[in-house]
Amino acid sequence: MPREGGFSLLEVLISSALLATALLGLATLALRGMEDAAASRDELVAGILMRDLEGRVAVSGLAPDRFPAPGFAQDELEQWQSRVSQALPGGRGLLCRDSTPDDGSPTAPACDGAGAAVTKVFWQQPLRGEAERRVRVLQS
Repeated sequence: MPREGGFSLLEVLISSALLATALLGLATLALRGMEDAAASRDELVAGILMRDLEGRVAVSGLAPDRFPAPGFAQDELEQWQSRVSQALPGGRGLLCRDSTPDDGSPTAPACDGAGAAVTKVFWQQPLRGEAERRVRVLQS
């Protein structure tokens, strides 16, 4: 009996497995791209919020190490902290004096009360589950 043309079951199975592997790779690549885009967006928002606080300190006329002073400056700081918590997932922002500004975590910001005035913004990357931090030293 002559053999008919076409694909055998084994060939179909192998090509299906290859196609599934390729599609899984594309899905992984797309997910990683979305994670990176979200991380970039949060980093950008944190930078904008930090510049906003820096501008508020400059407009207040107070030296950064004197901010917040009683009165409107405390309200400004609380409003800024509220914006940080709303704009970033698990966001927390603070203004403090710190001689080693590149340390700390959301639960323990490690402000030692000495050194330069710094803004610290902490947030959580929801897709990666990693804590992120951005620090900016305020110029006197």
